[in-house]
Amino acid sequence: MEHSPERPSPLDHERLPAEPVAPEPAPRGRVGVIELLRDRPFRAVVFGTFVIMLGYGILSPILPLYARSFGVGYGAVGLLASAFAFTRLLFDLVSGSLTRRFGERAMVTAMRAPVGDFRDWSEIASWAGEITAAVTADVAAGRA
Repeated sequence: MEHSPERPSPLDHERLPAEPVAPEPAPRGRVGVIELLRDRPFRAVVFGTFVIMLGYGILSPILPLYARSFGVGYGAVGLLASAFAFTRLLFDLVSGSLTRRFGERAMVTAMRAPVGDFRDWSEIASWAGEITAAVTADVAAGRA
């Protein structure tokens, strides 16, 4: 099937952005660090990334020693650190295209749900351990 200008292909369409985009100012040559830091959303992203990487930078040197106290080998700790980096690389690539397609606000809203669910299930799991221990103690004491 040939493509003709009179009859556009179903793949020839232009998707409008999910959120209105302000026009970019004309480039004035080099942009300095001070000019970048004047932009409030940019500062928020830089600060958030800094805090996350600071936490990872503090944790990563201590993690092998902490894991050794549980009997975990250095290879498993290295695999964990590599898995974090590899997963971040993959999701950064995918999330960029998803953000462009659905918009920043929709993606932030959608990604908060799994993080909240993980936190909730972690908390429920810790309660389950405490409840199991309490019931076991009651059964052992003959109170249940």
